[in-house]
Amino acid sequence: MKVHYINLLRFPSKSGTFTNHKYHSCIRQHSFYEICFCFKGTFDLVTDNRKYEIQAEMCYILSSGLKHAEITETNKKSIILFIGLGGFNKNFFHNRLIMKDNADDIKEICINIINEKEINQTNNTIIPHEIKRIFYLMKRHQLNINSDYQKTLKINNYNIPLWIQKNIDEWKRYINTNYNKTDIKIAESPNVFNMSFRYFEKYFKILECMTCSEYLNQARVNNAKHLLLNSDLTMHEIARQTGFKSSNYFIRKFKKLSGVTPKRYRITTELKYD
Repeated sequence: MKVHYINLLRFPSKSGTFTNHKYHSCIRQHSFYEICFCFKGTFDLVTDNRKYEIQAEMCYILSSGLKHAEITETNKKSIILFIGLGGFNKNFFHNRLIMKDNADDIKEICINIINEKEINQTNNTIIPHEIKRIFYLMKRHQLNINSDYQKTLKINNYNIPLWIQKNIDEWKRYINTNYNKTDIKIAESPNVFNMSFRYFEKYFKILECMTCSEYLNQARVNNAKHLLLNSDLTMHEIARQTGFKSSNYFIRKFKKLSGVTPKRYRITTELKYD
């Protein structure tokens, strides 16, 4: 997988043309996928001689070779994240354009990608992983609304029944609610779904591109980031409130997943928004 660019752009912008109180971006096409997430505003996406209204918190993915442009009124402001991504099979999606509205799950991932890019621009292993998550979330969305593919989700030559997908979603909700408990036993938690841990994690890794333990640590680190920026808690207190057994272990895991120490993350991010 190759990330060609990660650009947070504002429309109207200097590139493009202005006619009759409307802004037209340049018509373009790519030899790779483009992920787009609208944080703010509304605009029209024009492609294949069709026009689609894009609103805030909508995500769409354009396949390679698809000519497209954005049109908006000059008095309307939009903020859009564009990610160019190569290395995925061109037939990964069954349609050339995939769209999802009310994409709160993807919004959180996009914010994390932006923050990671600004804070840790070199040797970042988190960003490709987060982008993969967007791809698989959009893939699942596509198959859930396509009656021809409702029974199974096919990824990497695995058939994942819907009941397993639902179990994985339920397990994630459990982790996101109980991440702050130090006594969570990862290997035992899936038993509530009458599945062995080995069987459960096999499909979890396909859908989430990480192990269950990695997902738990990522949830703890994400919540630690929120506390670092919105409280004056010490490292020891944050470690305790996010489920880490010690501040040393918390700092080590945080740096591994974010590329910087918690202290550095707090200082750098606060300076950025001051």
